[in-house]
Amino acid sequence: MDRRAFLLSAAACSAVSASTAQQALAQSAQRFATAASYSAQRDGASFLVVRHGVVLAETYSAGGADTRWPIGMGTRAFMPLLAASLVEDRLMTLDEPVAATLGDWGADPVKSTISIRVLLSGASGLCFEANGPRDLATAIALQPRQAPGTEFSDDSAPYVLFAEIARRKLTAANREPDPARYLTTRTL
Repeated sequence: MDRRAFLLSAAACSAVSASTAQQALAQSAQRFATAASYSAQRDGASFLVVRHGVVLAETYSAGGADTRWPIGMGTRAFMPLLAASLVEDRLMTLDEPVAATLGDWGADPVKSTISIRVLLSGASGLCFEANGPRDLATAIALQPRQAPGTEFSDDSAPYVLFAEIARRKLTAANREPDPARYLTTRTL
């Protein structure tokens, strides 16, 4: 679901009468400029004002209402659902090695021992550097900081890797390759 649809559904649950819509449409765009500026100065992702189901003001920090935007830790709750869906569709097992999908991991004596279960448990030992890049290429190149399965670490690197594993598994099965779309249409 895109940001605007989510925010609109959360903010506007009532029907709009014709008279209310006319009043709302007649309001000045500058009325909310200070609030929109305040939101932008504090790295707000979006600014949306809705009254009686009518959008009065709307700005986005990047793209528009239909632009996908990473929501960080909020996506972690969906990973078990994605994993369960992939297992149920027989596209993977939790105990298979990550190296079965990320082939270049097979040559590494430590990374080749990491299973999908260990990756998702937070005990893979894989962690991004505090101020370093947090992208897929960096995640694939990471070396475990401790032996896999020995210590929990709350980091986003395993989730970045699992999203790529899911994408590759879905592509190989000629399914919707976007894990978010797959999960939305298949499970949610």
